[in-house]
Amino acid sequence: MYGGAAILLAVALVGLRASVGAVAHYRVTLPGGAPAVVYEPGAPAPFGSPQRDGPPLPVVVLAHGFSANKGMMSSLARRLTKAGYAVLAFDFRGHGENRAPFGSDLVDDVDAAVLWARMQSRFDGARVAVAGHSMGGGAALGYGSREPNVAAVIAISAAGGVDGPYPPPNVLLIWAGTDPKRLRDRAKQLGAELAGLSQLVMDNVYGEPERSTAVRLTEVGGFDHPSILYSGEAAARIVDWLALTLGPGAPGGEPAAGDGRFGWALLGFAAWLTLLWGAPGLLAPVVPRVTRAATTEPLRRLAVLATALVAALLLLAGADAASDRSPFAFVPLVAARDLIGVFAVTGGGLLLWLALRGELSARGLAQPGTWAGAAALLAFAYVGFGSVVLPFVDAWLTPQRLPVAAGCAALSLPFWVALEWLLRGPGRAGVWAPIAGRALLVAVLAASAWIGLVSFVVLLGLLPFALLFALLELAAYRIERACPNPWMAALLQAGWTGWALAAVFPYAG
Repeated sequence: MYGGAAILLAVALVGLRASVGAVAHYRVTLPGGAPAVVYEPGAPAPFGSPQRDGPPLPVVVLAHGFSANKGMMSSLARRLTKAGYAVLAFDFRGHGENRAPFGSDLVDDVDAAVLWARMQSRFDGARVAVAGHSMGGGAALGYGSREPNVAAVIAISAAGGVDGPYPPPNVLLIWAGTDPKRLRDRAKQLGAELAGLSQLVMDNVYGEPERSTAVRLTEVGGFDHPSILYSGEAAARIVDWLALTLGPGAPGGEPAAGDGRFGWALLGFAAWLTLLWGAPGLLAPVVPRVTRAATTEPLRRLAVLATALVAALLLLAGADAASDRSPFAFVPLVAARDLIGVFAVTGGGLLLWLALRGELSARGLAQPGTWAGAAALLAFAYVGFGSVVLPFVDAWLTPQRLPVAAGCAALSLPFWVALEWLLRGPGRAGVWAPIAGRALLVAVLAASAWIGLVSFVVLLGLLPFALLFALLELAAYRIERACPNPWMAALLQAGWTGWALAAVFPYAG
């Protein structure tokens, strides 16, 4: 079975690479040093940027959201490109591969991208649109209100940032059906203000595109804040707006063309997951076994976990994670300081409780097999999972973020150690209690984000967090069954957590 999974993973990666290359794209560096990717209609060129003989193309400058990067915009970018529009997707400062520290005035980054696009002879400088998701949508609106020299502004799940002296030109406000209510209400209010009316009817066009006064509101059902970027319906509505405001794209475009990478990525993920399931068994001969008693009083232990989480949140409630007064201000990741603080304080409290009860043992911790096993599994996760998701998100760490990932892993390690010793063990309770503990963690983080104890971005990205914790649980469960070693399971989960946080959260320098 595992040999077949390895073959399928190789096939999927080859197919994924071919599918990625089916749309012409190339990397550039913008003024100011921001890394970017340009997508252009037409057949891909063997090397470098495509050489075109046709008329200049309309171009869309595409800005990502908070804790995202240009890779996360690739699916939408490819759909727009297949519809006949060139796309320039870039990394905001502090995000992705951009090494500049995160800053508040992101309009400058949008301005640099628009300037670069206008300097290219193969792009039509009079037909430029600025689009962005979430934080990037706010930056696009802000740019349009300060420099209303673009043909259109498209804000995806965003409604803030109009702080300049001009109304943004030809604004499309589009959001997901399950976006937070306050975001949807603010978008409706902003649309009405731009149109000069008290209320707008959804999907009607107000104003005149020829005079740059057009406004439209539209909602895409069945998607949430991050997943709207992968919606074919959302892409089709954006293409309709581009056709209305920029004019038609290159001939032969497909308005609702899909993203052929998804099938290969799903196949690769399934194969990788199968191999991850079998990897602990392969490592069993070299990993020291650390046996434990069966998990007793699981409900009481879950109550202890809940108490520790709430106590940590209350202890950290008075500290502003964005300021230098936060006890975790040394963590150079904006908003991730909240999560790191919760992990570290909760884990420290639980470890003390376990130690006082005599339930914590260092058996196996000092043995090389424990560390080698965790390192091998983490390397497999990093290379395999990173390769499968790479076309959709820049998951591999830049050299700048590697030490940050190590620091985040060390700070989160007490939590994962405590979770393994507190809830996991032989018997049925040792199976369902850790799952319940992770569900409890997600619920507490969601509630905390809702009331403002941790960054609101945690709530917006709740599904990715839940998927991450599910993968960590799967790996930890297999370690317990194939080669019981709570220290190895904790080390793997800490390393994976550090990688995930360092890969997506903004770098503050």
